[in-house]
Amino acid sequence: MLKTYIIILFSILCSRSIYGQSKDVLMSGIRLEFQSINSDTNFKRVSLENEEISGPATNGGQELVGYFEGSKIGKIKVWVGLSNRVLQQEYYLKNDKLFFVYIKEERYAANDTTVDLDHTKLIPSSERRYYLDNEKIVELMSKGKGVYGNNSTETFSELKEGVLDHIKTLRSQLKNAK
Repeated sequence: MLKTYIIILFSILCSRSIYGQSKDVLMSGIRLEFQSINSDTNFKRVSLENEEISGPATNGGQELVGYFEGSKIGKIKVWVGLSNRVLQQEYYLKNDKLFFVYIKEERYAANDTTVDLDHTKLIPSSERRYYLDNEKIVELMSKGKGVYGNNSTETFSELKEGVLDHIKTLRSQLKNAK
């Protein structure tokens, strides 16, 4: 009985160790992939600003940029300026599937003398990194606290829906540019 217990315990510990290593290997591969995309200078850049982007207007402006290799999109960058903060999002894709998402939120500093927001000074508020395998979260690394809490207001499924809209918009712009 004790021998069986020791074997089961040993098996559990080994499987956890193997999973941790395979997760580390997977995350390293993801890092290499998005670094490769970031260093590639051959992508065709398609950019949209403000009214060219569907959805509600923002008072600080917005930009949507897609990086294409032929008709395949490798990266989408979104910049949104709001009255009290700036959101930056980067989506990395392979064969139209997300494999990494980076989100950064910065808020405007308060002016000590006027109590208004100082739109010349940004303070880092939060960062999130989603490492994905088959569009499922392998690891979510979160730092800081956004305006609406640690995970902000969006869920991962909402992020994916937004990316699909961005892909559609950017592909349409790419076709019109030809």
